[in-house]
Amino acid sequence: MAALATTGKLSSAKEASSAELAAEKAVVVTLTVNDRSHQLLVEPRWSLLHVLREHLGLTGTKVGCERGECGACTVLIDDLPRYACLTLAVELEQAPLVLMSFSRRPRRQWPRPRR
Repeated sequence: MAALATTGKLSSAKEASSAELAAEKAVVVTLTVNDRSHQLLVEPRWSLLHVLREHLGLTGTKVGCERGECGACTVLIDDLPRYACLTLAVELEQAPLVLMSFSRRPRRQWPRPRR
């Protein structure tokens, strides 16, 4: 079997047509993050992690493994912890979302680790 060589780059015409196709499939989603409503044009393939960091500028949700193993991207959705890297943003229409790093609970009230 012969090896297949690739350049790793698409032609600009192909890139433009795939960007146009993705934009056609985008949907308007309203996300409620920390009691603030945000209306966004979201592609169905975008993770919640991507939308929070790249489109809303909320970098408190961290990028870790991007496979749902490390928990760095954990957020609360309807008061239940979920991995933002494995959750599609289009799934969250009107669901209340709380970012873990923006919890309103004062720092001194968190339980202290035992020694």
